[in-house]
Amino acid sequence: MYDQWEAQLLAIILLRVRVGLYSDIPSEEVRRAHLEPVSEVSQRIAVELEHVGRDAPIAVLPEGPMTIPYLADAAS
Repeated sequence: MYDQWEAQLLAIILLRVRVGLYSDIPSEEVRRAHLEPVSEVSQRIAVELEHVGRDAPIAVLPEGPMTIPYLADAAS
């Protein structure tokens, strides 16, 4: 199927973590995509840090699929 790799990667990610989406897309549509709608980004980050701990890694991708996240070497 054309570009099925995108859905496969999202499924792998969703097996391990919660993914929120800040968007104009209606909340019920976001949930149908197995994502959690986010209405306020800073509030969501605070809730996640409370849930998983203050030292937990959280990624915020401002441009969603246009962003390629990477981990910097701690020694850099």
